[in-house]
Amino acid sequence: MSTSISSSDRSGSSARPSSSDYPVGARAGHVPLPLRLVVRWSGLVLAIGLAAAGMWVEAAVAMLVALGQVLAWRWRLPWVWEVATSVTALVAAISSYLFLYERWSWWDLPVHFALTAVVSVLVAWMFDVGVRGRRAPRPWLIVLFGAGLAWVWEMLEWWGHHAVDPRVYIAPLDTVGDVIAGLAGATVAAWWWRREARRATASPPSAASPQDPRGDAQEPGSHVSVRCVRTMSAWIPVDC
Repeated sequence: MSTSISSSDRSGSSARPSSSDYPVGARAGHVPLPLRLVVRWSGLVLAIGLAAAGMWVEAAVAMLVALGQVLAWRWRLPWVWEVATSVTALVAAISSYLFLYERWSWWDLPVHFALTAVVSVLVAWMFDVGVRGRRAPRPWLIVLFGAGLAWVWEMLEWWGHHAVDPRVYIAPLDTVGDVIAGLAGATVAAWWWRREARRATASPPSAASPQDPRGDAQEPGSHVSVRCVRTMSAWIPVDC
């Protein structure tokens, strides 16, 4: 769906737009409620279950999953990216519980790639769209956050090895590979956003889908123009 926001709407309201006003994927309200509940609350349910079983370290990891799910939901990340964030975080956590990183020495590379990609998009979305009021995250910012997140992840692994569990693997070659994989994931995510933005800009506006009055490019991956009004209720999706 393509959206259009007038200049007066942008300047007159600091409220956060909903994902339905932005580019990629279906509106969350069109998704069955059970699926939305799983995507948004499975991490918290998992954390509660692990805590009840006395698995406190695992519960803490699950709470990080829950945090990512809630941020993606409350900051109105487009639905397809919200699902990707939720699923990728769950896979990363469950892989730890099942010792997949120890069983398969290569498994952490695709996890670093995918998780850094979705988290860097989430953080860039929160900053550029949620705080700065832009219509989409800037690709270079996705890469920048991805590089930072990749190094933070390695610092957390180092801390986990020394303070939590010595089985956490922190060999220098492994660290370099993880950082490269994370940066590659963020770069691919940034390339995707840039490609969609170019495709939307190259598509001429139709009578049913005009550009906004300022001549701004239409949102990537969309086809229907929606004008937002300057009311709080217009910015808050009642179907979420």
